[in-house]
Amino acid sequence: MASKRDKAADWHRNGLNLATDPRRLAELLAELRSRSVPTLRDRWNRVRYNLVLALQAGLAAGLSWVIVTSWLKNPDPVFAPIAAVGTLAASVGQRFRRTVELIIGVTVGIAIGEVFILLFGIGGGSSPGSSPWP
Repeated sequence: MASKRDKAADWHRNGLNLATDPRRLAELLAELRSRSVPTLRDRWNRVRYNLVLALQAGLAAGLSWVIVTSWLKNPDPVFAPIAAVGTLAASVGQRFRRTVELIIGVTVGIAIGEVFILLFGIGGGSSPGSSPWP
């Protein structure tokens, strides 16, 4: 492993001695600064993109809560808003296709779970179709 002194000697031999060439050092620092500082346009585009995602997630969570409470008469829908936001978060980029895949996958998974509960019950000595709550 080369020491710091060996590295400095290699840099000097290859014309990279920045200590004796302050003009080159200033040029390199200016280039580094221009590459590393995002422009105002970059920042604004990032804020707009994230704001759109946040608004979509909020709207999806709100709509799913309203639909479940009004149509399905569930007084405390917790899973619906979480599923809506999770679907949007997982589908960033390939929005339509991935959203459809997630909706189909969740629907099939819930259907399989419901069929298992109908056939085998909820476990631990219960009969098929019995409720775990009194």
